[in-house]
Amino acid sequence: LDGYFCAVTGRVLIDAAIVLAGIIFWLLYLYDVFRNRLRKRIELLMKHTFLSFMSLILAVLLIPAVYYSDGYRFTMVYGTLIFLGWITNIILGKTFKTLPFIIWNNQYKHLSGKLKIPLPKDLYHEKLTIWQFRLFIAAFLVFALGLVLQHLTVIRIGLVLWLAVAVMYCLNVFKLLLHKTKI
Repeated sequence: LDGYFCAVTGRVLIDAAIVLAGIIFWLLYLYDVFRNRLRKRIELLMKHTFLSFMSLILAVLLIPAVYYSDGYRFTMVYGTLIFLGWITNIILGKTFKTLPFIIWNNQYKHLSGKLKIPLPKDLYHEKLTIWQFRLFIAAFLVFALGLVLQHLTVIRIGLVLWLAVAVMYCLNVFKLLLHKTKI
């Protein structure tokens, strides 16, 4: 907001330092939760969330390069880290943690304990989420590399990979949304 309403000056680095301090304290809290967790095995969907935090850290660390560089190369990488790295990773990771439970709760809650019913994780294709995760990493790295190198062919390859990730995500979400109660 400071940079939007006033001229962008060195104050933006002070603002970034305050935000970085908040993020560091938040990540320290998450590390403490991770260290003291009950379930020791890390699920694939939680790896998405971990990558989202890494993207956020990298984005904050990139702010000085964005501020001092000429051109828009690092600004585009920063935007990619924020929107495709941080936000998209959280969405991809948390969708299949919450949506299956919501659908399961709606369709099977009244049958729980009475009949053999599927678990929430059985309502979507787990293998598709594995490939979604792998393609996400490939898409993110290829697209960011294309932005840094300013190479249009590499950027287009990254965009095709992003499209594949989106198709896999949509297929899995539609499988969930169109799920019929099975007893």
